[in-house]
Amino acid sequence: MKHTVRMVAVLLAMSMTLLACTVEGPPAARTYRNASIEELAALQERGDTVLLVNTHTPYEGHIEGTDAYWMFDAISQEALPKDMSTPIVVYCRSGRMSAIAAQSLADAGYTNVTNIEGGMIAWERSGRPVVQERSDECETTVCTR
Repeated sequence: MKHTVRMVAVLLAMSMTLLACTVEGPPAARTYRNASIEELAALQERGDTVLLVNTHTPYEGHIEGTDAYWMFDAISQEALPKDMSTPIVVYCRSGRMSAIAAQSLADAGYTNVTNIEGGMIAWERSGRPVVQERSDECETTVCTR
């Protein structure tokens, strides 16, 4: 009887160990990278290919070279690139709205998302211009030039 109880205890302990090894923990949080305006300027100077997106709502200007305007809290699936590894750089006026957009993109599975810290305010403070003209094709909340 003692031998049977020990055997059951050993088998139970082994089963629990195996079960603990096979149960997955919580999924890893998907993240994005923060970058400075200096990094954005260097990226533009090198001519790196990225999708540069203004997420500020309402429109208050944009950084030259911006490819798209997306509402920070209502990014349309139709506007998103099909390739989940596409380099996407987002910014807004101060960095708050673009951080929300960056996390949404990361949560959607995009793996190469960068948020520009300080946004257009930091861009202007560095002596770089913010374009105030809004093109006619950007009258909707989601547009791509």
